[in-house]
Amino acid sequence: MKIRSRYNIAAGALLSALAPAGSVCAQQPADDDSHNILLLVVDDMRPELGCYGQQHMLTPNIDALAHDGTVFNRAYVQYAVSAATRASFLTGCYPETTGVGYPYSTYFVEEFLPGHATIQRYMHERGFYARTLGKVHHGLSEDLTEEHFSPRNGGSSYLDPANAAVEKFGKVNERVLTEFLELPDDSYPDGKVADETVATLRRAVADGGRFFIAAGFLKPHLPFVAPRKYYDLYEGKQLPDCPYPHATIDETPYSRSFYNVASFKGGANGPDSPLSDSLSRELRRAYFACVSFTDAQIGKIVDELKALGVYEQTTIVLIGDHGWHLGDNGMWGKQTNFEWATRAPLIVKGPAGGGKSAPRTDALVEFVDIYPTLCDFAGVPVPEFVEGVSFRPLLRGNAPAEWKKAAFSEHPRGGTPLGSVNGHTIRTARYRYVEWSKDGKILGRELYDHRSDSLETRNIAAGNAALCDSLSERLHLGWRQALPDGVENRAVNERAPKSPGWGSEAAKNRKKKAN
Repeated sequence: MKIRSRYNIAAGALLSALAPAGSVCAQQPADDDSHNILLLVVDDMRPELGCYGQQHMLTPNIDALAHDGTVFNRAYVQYAVSAATRASFLTGCYPETTGVGYPYSTYFVEEFLPGHATIQRYMHERGFYARTLGKVHHGLSEDLTEEHFSPRNGGSSYLDPANAAVEKFGKVNERVLTEFLELPDDSYPDGKVADETVATLRRAVADGGRFFIAAGFLKPHLPFVAPRKYYDLYEGKQLPDCPYPHATIDETPYSRSFYNVASFKGGANGPDSPLSDSLSRELRRAYFACVSFTDAQIGKIVDELKALGVYEQTTIVLIGDHGWHLGDNGMWGKQTNFEWATRAPLIVKGPAGGGKSAPRTDALVEFVDIYPTLCDFAGVPVPEFVEGVSFRPLLRGNAPAEWKKAAFSEHPRGGTPLGSVNGHTIRTARYRYVEWSKDGKILGRELYDHRSDSLETRNIAAGNAALCDSLSERLHLGWRQALPDGVENRAVNERAPKSPGWGSEAAKNRKKKAN
């Protein structure tokens, strides 16, 4: 097995051979059963799906999967940007341990990964027929039983030649935000990933052993591009406007990030030049269409599991890698510490034979918990470095009344007069508290009471100093103090050192700064 970059950048000694995974800890599987694993990762997909009560969404395949499994209403990523969240949930470690913000860091790729196996590599080393396809890592590939699959046009979203030429040779802000052409699914990278995942499943089942397959889909990541038929699904359909498209009242100077749509033609530069109502509605429809496109790809894969006779023996975990603001809180993008960025869909269908799963749960879970949960389902011990805990008891209905006491996320804010400012947030059952700091000094606080303000429309920190102090203390005590009662985690990891970015994205950023 080797690791390689999708950009063909060598990773030094890591290319030759990776050290085997380290010893395992006391987190043992709940029982001795073992199953196939299918991990489905969708880029920028927020929990706006039919199974999350959003009746305007056309997501029949995801909804059917949810019907057979458990919907997690309050699942939180540790960092709302692709590189950081993937480094976190693929290793089961918090960002302070991985050291990844955006993009991957040299430390993470060349020093951390050799001794800390990703979930896919860990399963491969334990005899699973393993393969990754599409966007699972961010800019990195792991070759396992089969070579990682990237579609040939995986680096290009546009299929209109004029748009593709602009993407390749033109200025960034000349790219269009949407493109819907009369083309079949397999013309697009995500369609190719679905087809190759189906082919891989056939080979894995024919092999006769257990499999671990992870497939990653690009859409609904910008630009909003998909076959025309998915855009037409929403023709004439009454689509809701953003429920709160305004800046949060009494927000801090650090609360919002730049608009992700600003790097496209017609995208506004930020809150001082917001999108028009008509463009906002168009982009929401386009986003929903891309979600429906990915839903169809997921349906192909699940249908193949059933055709092969292994659906009942397969644990399926479906996630969005983080949330996304569709105008919410005056934002178009991710990279914030708000609920819309840190909360993401998580749906788990366990294998048959263990009793009917709970249909949904309001328990607080974190994406670092995905790694140990998959180990639990696979019947293998959890590596000692993993900082999450298995949430499989929540599916069985025998978990404590309260699960985790809090979820932790972070996202810094660069480009301020003070340079980069740290941003950390703690989400409890009732509150979200955000703390902005520099060199140990608190620069700003945010507090939202989700009992009365689930959209986080007003920051009430100013009038609740004692509550903020209490939540700040819990934030600094960290994740270990928020574990479920009776659940231990003995992981002891070093804090990641500062490290330069790794890969071509980092090289581009360095070149921009130099110029």
